[in-house]
Amino acid sequence: MKERKLALSGAVAMTVLVSTAGTGTAAGSDVDYVSKFGEGSFYVGLNYSPAFSKINGFEIRESTGETAAVYPYMKDGTRVEWKAEKFDWNTPDPRIKFKNNPIVALEGSVGYSIGVARVELEIGYEQFKTKGIRDTGSKEEEADAVYLLAKKLPHTLVSDQSDKFLEELKNTKAAEIVKFAEAVGTSAKDIDGKVCKKGGSGNAAGSWKCTQTGSNGVSTAEFSKIFTKADVNTDNKGKAWPNGNNDAAKAEDLSIALNRELTSAEKNKVAGLLTRTISGGEVVEIRAVSTTSVMLNGCYDLQSEGFSIVPYACLGVGANFVGIVDGHVTPKLAYKVKAGLSYELSPEISMFAGGFYHRVLGEGEYDDLPVQRLVDDATTNKTKEFAKASFKMAYTGAEIGVRSAF
Repeated sequence: MKERKLALSGAVAMTVLVSTAGTGTAAGSDVDYVSKFGEGSFYVGLNYSPAFSKINGFEIRESTGETAAVYPYMKDGTRVEWKAEKFDWNTPDPRIKFKNNPIVALEGSVGYSIGVARVELEIGYEQFKTKGIRDTGSKEEEADAVYLLAKKLPHTLVSDQSDKFLEELKNTKAAEIVKFAEAVGTSAKDIDGKVCKKGGSGNAAGSWKCTQTGSNGVSTAEFSKIFTKADVNTDNKGKAWPNGNNDAAKAEDLSIALNRELTSAEKNKVAGLLTRTISGGEVVEIRAVSTTSVMLNGCYDLQSEGFSIVPYACLGVGANFVGIVDGHVTPKLAYKVKAGLSYELSPEISMFAGGFYHRVLGEGEYDDLPVQRLVDDATTNKTKEFAKASFKMAYTGAEIGVRSAF
């Protein structure tokens, strides 16, 4: 609310500035305050405006709030593949930061000057590229921009939240557990032979950690083989998963086995399998935060007779069109203040240099950001299509350019 009042106050102040300046010029003065461009002249301007990023508190989550943590892509020197196993499960919720913008920073304006006052429409563009969490100042890499929005099931496993992991397992359907077990048996045989085997022959009572007795007909230590079609066909009311019965797997035992028997690296692998077979997860590419600003500025030129260097100050209100992911922009109210010096090269052309502060207003919420699926995602209706981000955005910088009257 304070920011909106500030923007409204700025608009009122700009109007008063223009009207006051016009009145003062008409009344006359000991000092000639008539614009160096001539009273009542139009002008165009072009300037270079490198900026320092002030993007604070950046967070991004899946649109319905199911994201438990964000994981960065694991840079391994190979090409980027959107697979769950390729993300760094050891680094939850990294601080996503953005670089300054020294290059892609241009502004153009068209305005009208009358006396010591100017009113101008200014359009600018800034782009703040994503800074990798292990940024070393080297060349940009595609992996720095890719993040996984992970759900509770895999996150609670790798973060050693055993009680919450058990709750998530109990809420998982038997058919999904079977699919997960099959994936373990296919792509993680070292884990498949380790998780639920306790000892003794495969069909002996107590030989399997994840069942109440043995697993009839299973003679090898393979976790995936204790999950049968019988698990899928039960009503989940005490006869099989998740509560366990005779040879049916039990969620509590499976949770203990996965948490206690696996190394950190093995948990990371299982988290990837849980993501692509049960929970799903969204992939988002955050290459940069870009913004196109459209501002209406009111400016005051502090002219003095006999001086070619003229101080100026401007206050502007308008809108920023902010882009976070490719192909999607969100409009936001904004204000800008700037000040500097201009120098007359000729009656029509002047150079100027100064500094500015630009702030995007509002709550900092950015909705309906499109996300992507993992290439190996085998879930149905688990991975969502959109995400939402929140952050505060402002930037400061310098401007240097030319202005031409006509």
